[in-house]
Amino acid sequence: LIDGLELTFEEEFKIHELDAMKENLLEGCFKIFLELPNFFNNFSSTLISRSLGLSTVPPKKMHTFLGKQRNFIRNNLANGGRVSMLLDCFYVFKNVPDEVKLETFQFSVSVMVLCLRAFFKVNSDKEYLIEQNKAAGLLHPTFLQTFDQIFPNNRHALRSIDEYGPAIFKSPWAKHQSDEELFCQTMQTVGEIVKDDVKLGTLYITLILATPGKDLSHQTKTNPSLVQVQQEITLLIYRYLKTKHNDADMASHTLNLLLKLIGDLHTCRDIHLFGRAHQASEGNCF
Repeated sequence: LIDGLELTFEEEFKIHELDAMKENLLEGCFKIFLELPNFFNNFSSTLISRSLGLSTVPPKKMHTFLGKQRNFIRNNLANGGRVSMLLDCFYVFKNVPDEVKLETFQFSVSVMVLCLRAFFKVNSDKEYLIEQNKAAGLLHPTFLQTFDQIFPNNRHALRSIDEYGPAIFKSPWAKHQSDEELFCQTMQTVGEIVKDDVKLGTLYITLILATPGKDLSHQTKTNPSLVQVQQEITLLIYRYLKTKHNDADMASHTLNLLLKLIGDLHTCRDIHLFGRAHQASEGNCF
């Protein structure tokens, strides 16, 4: 364990690098989506409708649309495509065997997306969508360019959105009300802890990416290189929180909450993907 309260230069640089890798991943995926048929048209029509105060895409249609995106990502990962290469840019995983990374990422990417949705919603107190995305750590140059293409010279065209994103989370959406309540409570708690702390959000989603689900293979869950990544990022989160709060006890308390919430987010993933009142035939979505 590194003694001292302040982050070292090496630790600060590592966080900076991880943040750049996260932005590269988000921007890279968005660029890939822009190349998919009808993505830009659906994206622009949704934003324009919101700006005019009109109803957006119906939940069932949005569920189908996002289901196709998820299947695309899953297949791209399995085939070593561009999404896989973007994830490989996270150098912390460089020593993890490819088969372990693949099995882990096929599970954890959808948990990461849920986490990003939590960051997005909790920052709905920002006035405009651009500010909301920035506070949530979701803003990147390609999103801004696309937004400017839809709303030329008007980055205040769309106010913030007090939702987890698309209409697929409009209540009632889960088979059981108790599942929906657990989902919302977990997402709200995650969001409130991280809020607009982009660095903490980056560290947390990196840990989420490195955490396999309980039903994955024993080989993956116990892989020494993957476990080492989890330990390194966990320590870095603790060190970051210790510096932020200037309080070791507060850092330990917050870290323990975040670690416990990973298991809760895994449950939320199952509710989101497999516990919906109406499942889309094209597959589950992010």
